Amino acid sequence: MTPKTLFRILPLLFFLFSCKEEPCETVTCLNGGTCQEIDGSCLCLEGYEGDFCESLVIQKFLGTYQVSYNGCFVTTPNHTILVEEIENEPMKVHLYHLGDYACPGGEVKLTASISGANIALPSQTVDCGAIAYTFQGEGSFSGTTLTLDFSVQYESDGFSRTDNCTAIMQK
Repeated sequence: MTPKTLFRILPLLFFLFSCKEEPCETVTCLNGGTCQEIDGSCLCLEGYEGDFCESLVIQKFLGTYQVSYNGCFVTTPNHTILVEEIENEPMKVHLYHLGDYACPGGEVKLTASISGANIALPSQTVDCGAIAYTFQGEGSFSGTTLTLDFSVQYESDGFSRTDNCTAIMQK
């Protein structure tokens, strides 16, 4: 290799190595998320999602839903379910009126846990005076639809009953 040829190659090599862009150089991950050096994507802490960890996972679940049921009973007309966050419980929500069960002693208010796009309704009993309802179930959120498979056990007219239902809830 002649000195003249080497002189032409050195600037080209310098240019190739000096233009390497760091993937995280222009990325800001929010809410404690960390940038991944491999591709510049954000790895979010539990409870956050989005390209830059900008959204709380729970936010997509919150709101008012029109609900219809499959596999169990028919309520007429279909009714509204409210999903609210629980203060100081970042991954838990309250569901109001699931199943539209009569509750003269109060209202049917249930607690559920959120993980990613999934919702879990642990076994819990709501005392409505003459009847106590025990709920449990699980489901998922997609687009604007929350689908929840659940069961309800209760005693009515001296008989133990179990309703197995799917609630299709639309925002």
